[in-house]
Amino acid sequence: MTFKTKALQKGDLKKLIIFLFLLFSLFSPHLSILGVYVKTVYFFIVMPAFFGGLIILKNMNLLKAEVYFLLAILGALFFSILVSWMAYAVDISQIAASIRGILLFFCAYFFVNVYKRIYKENFFDVMLLHILYAVMVNSILILLLFLIPDIKPIWHSIFILSDTQDDMAMRNDIFVRLSGLVHVGFGGLSVVNAIGFVIALYLYLYSPYKTISLRKFVFYATILFVATILVGRLGLVIIMMSMSLVLLSIRSKRLLLRYFKMLCLITLIFVLVGITLYINFEERFIYGFLTIFDLFLQGKLDTSASYVLSERFAPGLTFKEWLIGTGDYSLEYIDSGYIRLISGGGIFGFMITYFFMIIPIVFVVKKALPYGILVLLIAFPVITLVINIKNVYYFAYNDIFQIYILIVMGVFKLDLIKSISIPTANLNQRELDS
Repeated sequence: MTFKTKALQKGDLKKLIIFLFLLFSLFSPHLSILGVYVKTVYFFIVMPAFFGGLIILKNMNLLKAEVYFLLAILGALFFSILVSWMAYAVDISQIAASIRGILLFFCAYFFVNVYKRIYKENFFDVMLLHILYAVMVNSILILLLFLIPDIKPIWHSIFILSDTQDDMAMRNDIFVRLSGLVHVGFGGLSVVNAIGFVIALYLYLYSPYKTISLRKFVFYATILFVATILVGRLGLVIIMMSMSLVLLSIRSKRLLLRYFKMLCLITLIFVLVGITLYINFEERFIYGFLTIFDLFLQGKLDTSASYVLSERFAPGLTFKEWLIGTGDYSLEYIDSGYIRLISGGGIFGFMITYFFMIIPIVFVVKKALPYGILVLLIAFPVITLVINIKNVYYFAYNDIFQIYILIVMGVFKLDLIKSISIPTANLNQRELDS
């Protein structure tokens, strides 16, 4: 009996450690410890990436899909260097982004293999659940910082912010933007919150285990909804879009009933939360939904991104630059990701940059994988195409791509599992050991 208890405690400790590593890998803070500035990304991303590489070298067994995925990222890196050489304009930031993509690949390989070793056949759903938990931890922290502003100076004396993020986080007006654990938040973090919502939606509708009940989903969705308002508006667009995409993807009457039951409940909760926010923080509430109000009341998207797309789409490019770009992705006067990527790498470079997202979809279509996973996986390229209207989202830490690559690598590993079935509703399901 004593031996079993010790084994259980050891197993639980191992699970806790891997979750904490995943948490700080997704939200790697910049710390000030006894006056020493520490970037934890080296510990929670670079080190797991190193171990992921060691696992590959030890086993010498990469799936074909994983090889092509890595080659696509390497292709984007090669093209960035080639364009920089041809245009005599080296953009270090874009090359660094591609290198980050390689690190994220090996980091994801490490986490997926560890989760598979610990959780066996249900590793994929447990990993998704832990990603959701990690997003929830940061979102709850954001709510605490907003509700108790006096702790912000103490918190951010340890968890260091960038200059721009610090200016926004310390404000007490409608422009306050919080980031929780991370160095920089804004649109990237709001999209991560929205991805947490998408994962919760998948686990509620499609998981073969008793992963998320309706009450838990409503709780998670409410926290993520409010936190997204406090971080950036872009995530709200993704939440609404994901709800529509999932509705269009549902094929089962049982799932449709579960969806509308959930939709009615969270709509009621969101309305109540919205009224509460409006009463107590009227200016903040209006600012958070300014884009949506403009769309429904004026019939137009009156934002900086929409202005750039309509008035300044072609920043003086020649025919050659339209094809292969200028090598300069910065364009400081423009936010729009599409314009900056086309300006830097041209149409050809833009296609190569996003080619790696298509490869996983091709392999999923070829494999007889569960329908719910297919919906989840296709959602990421669609979301990425939308968010790049606002800014450049391409191989960043603490961003959508880190979660996307984790999920893609997890889907590849599902090929090694002999039997995985996703029922059309959460009936007669097994418990998820998380």
